[in-house]
Amino acid sequence: MSHPSNPDPVAPPWEKIIPQAVHDMRTPLSSMFTTVAVMRQLQAASTAPPQWERMLEMLERQVQTLSEQLARLQESPASFLKNGETEE
Repeated sequence: MSHPSNPDPVAPPWEKIIPQAVHDMRTPLSSMFTTVAVMRQLQAASTAPPQWERMLEMLERQVQTLSEQLARLQESPASFLKNGETEE
């Protein structure tokens, strides 16, 4: 990211890109949450195959992890920098 004391005219406008990217990724993520909820309802109604339990648990964990990562990206983009990297 560019700093006010040393602006980089070709640096991308991260303060605009990150919120838009997070928003754009949350849209399909919301659909995934809904799909999991519908699958859970089918499972509860005993119309789903028994092997769905393991798949649903895995899908729920992955969707939750992605949601947490998006929140982290929005709240603290610098936390995604690798050790030793600086915001330039």
